[in-house]
Parts: sequence; structure tokens; C-alpha cells
Amino acid sequence: KEINLWLEKGYTKPVSVVLKHGDFDDEAVAKGKGSKGEEKYKEGNPVQQAQENLKKIDAYSGETDGWFFDKLEAGVKLFQKWAAKGQFIINGVLTDVGEKLTGHKEGELGSETLEFAQRIAAKGGKVPKENAIKKGDKGKIVEEINIRLAGFGGGVPSDTFDDLTESKVKQFQKDYMKMESPTGRVDEETAKAIDEFGEKYSINFDDLKCKCTFCGGFGKARHRNEFKNNIKAEAFHKYEYPGVHRSLLWAIRALSFYLESENDPKMKIHILYDGYRCHDRNAQKGRTSTNHMGKAVDIHIATMNSSNQWYRPSDASTNQKLCDKVRTLCKEKMSAQIRWNESNKLSMEPSKATKPNEALATTWVHIDVRSYNSTYLKDSFFCKSPESLSGEKMFNLLKKG
Repeated sequence: KEINLWLEKGYTKPVSVVLKHGDFDDEAVAKGKGSKGEEKYKEGNPVQQAQENLKKIDAYSGETDGWFFDKLEAGVKLFQKWAAKGQFIINGVLTDVGEKLTGHKEGELGSETLEFAQRIAAKGGKVPKENAIKKGDKGKIVEEINIRLAGFGGGVPSDTFDDLTESKVKQFQKDYMKMESPTGRVDEETAKAIDEFGEKYSINFDDLKCKCTFCGGFGKARHRNEFKNNIKAEAFHKYEYPGVHRSLLWAIRALSFYLESENDPKMKIHILYDGYRCHDRNAQKGRTSTNHMGKAVDIHIATMNSSNQWYRPSDASTNQKLCDKVRTLCKEKMSAQIRWNESNKLSMEPSKATKPNEALATTWVHIDVRSYNSTYLKDSFFCKSPESLSGEKMFNLLKKG
């Protein structure tokens, strides 16, 4: 009987509306927002309705323009996060609303999310305010973000959250956290991921210590503001910095992560061979360079043999190929440069492949922060232990505000 009634009235089976990034409303198109494309909705304006409801819930702060783009997608994800827990602020109190959102796809407005949002809006519910550091913010926590994500786009340990910081956060979220739509904001989830990343990729400080046997491993803070041949450039600065630069070591952590995804050939860091070299060590070895007085590390690369055993090749040709591949990876992922032409960038010594007549590091990878301005070479940016490298957990810093 029911089927006959549907046939008589010409009813059709209801189809769940699924809205996603890039969708729009007919009404929005009529207002000159763009071309219509295929007809998706016969009546109503579901994108605008969703925007209105999510605004009431404090999950979305953009325009009610009928367009589903970045801001709305972020709002949908924020709403879904709390809806999956079934918790919202009602009358100023975090309240269990008695149901949880299920069956949804993150970032999409399916019928489940649309209807749940309507019910929460009707109850006067609001999403809880979350701590997040974003573009435009300043302070010590931003400085830490820039240090800890140096290997995800480069940059200096600035205390300003600028476009480059946002780009680094997005790269970390995409590559390490595997987020489909990175936000560029350091929220609790991202802060926890940065802490996990730091713990997973450790640095062996015994490999970094100076081998002179006199300085204790990281120089004696000698010769501050003294320069070889009175050439006042960082390349000639004789100062023994108090440790190794933190941005450099966090970048090496990122290199370890990125090498895990390299399959042809498989590679990993074999050893941080030359970390710190004080003036006493220079005298022992007949050197005069000052890069390794806290600003540079030399990296030897290992690969896997046919028996799936890690080893560092003994022949120079194979080593050069491995190291040139790593240098390319550093340029792509860290915006590192060959030589020191641009300021405030991670820099690498050239190999025969790039500078045949000026090769300095062909069978190892030399990376340094020599081109950083003096602002970013303060003693506070250098460390001597795993604890001083990692610092306080990012999650705790975020909680403190």
C-alpha cells in the first residue's frame, strides 16, 4: 500500500546530501559568486544553512555566502571533533548532550553532521574554546615552533608567527601528521605531534662533542666578537658558541624522518661525524675554520645492502650519490641552500656535483646555520644535551598560553 502511494504521488527515494570543499548553493551563484556547474540541489541552500548553524555553535566565523571553502571546512572539522565526543558548552558549562556524532566523514557535511548541527544549535550549544597558536601571534611559544619545525621549510627562530611559520606548520601537518587539509595552526593535536616527533627522532650528543679532550665537549666560550683577519662576518667569527644550535639539530631530526620515506635507495643517518670542533681541536688537526664551533654538523649517510643490512659505503662514488640525494632532499624539504648566498637559511657545503672546482663536502653532508643573522645566533639558541635541545613539551607550553 505504501509503495503504491509513492508511485501514485511520484515520490522518489530521499538522497542524503553530502557537501564538501568546493561546493556552493544555487542562491550564492545567483548573487554572482561564480558559475553554476551541474545542478546539485533542487531547493534550499544547504551550505548557507550549515554556515548559519555552525556560526550559532561558534564553530565557524566566516560569511554565510553559500560557498564551502577553507574556513567552513575547518569549522566542520572543529564541530565534528566535539560532536564525536558529544560534548558542548551549554549555559557556560561543558555538557554531555546525550548523543555522539557517528557515521560522518571528516571535513564533509553529510546528513549526519547537518542534522546534528541543527540539534546542537537548537539547544544553544557552543564548541569549547581551544588553545591554538596561529599567524599573527608572537612570543616564546612561537619561537619554539620555529625552532622545532626548522626541518619542515627552514627559517629562523623568530618569535613572530608569520607566513613562513604557517607554511612550516602546514608542511608538518601534511607530511608528518598526514592531515588531508592542514590548518597551519598549532592546536593541541599538533602540539602533541611535535612532542612525539621530537621523542621519536633522538640526537646522540656523544657524536656531537668535541674530540679535543680539553674543552668538555662544547668549547670554552672563547673569542666572542673576535674575527679572523678582522673580517667581521660570521664565517670568520672565532667565538666558541655554548653548544650546537637547536634549529640545526631539530632540522636533522626532520631529515631522519624524511629519509624514512626514501625507498630508492633506502637511506638513514649513519652518524653525526663532526659536530663541535673548538680551537684546541683545530690546532690538533691543523684547521682554522670556525663553522663547527656550534653552527655546523657533518652527516654520514648509510644505505642498505642486498642482505637488508645498514652500512656506509666505502667507495667515494656511491657515497657521493647518496649525499647528493640527501642534499636535494634538504633543498626541497628545508629550503636549504648550497653555499651561503642568502641570509637566514640553512646552508650546505657544495659537492663535486654542484661545484666541481669548489667541492668541500662530497662524501658527507655538511649543514650549518652560518648565514643566520646575529639576532638568531644568541647563546640561548645553543644546547649541550638532549634535555636542552627538546625543551619543555610543546603541549605544556600551549596549555600555559
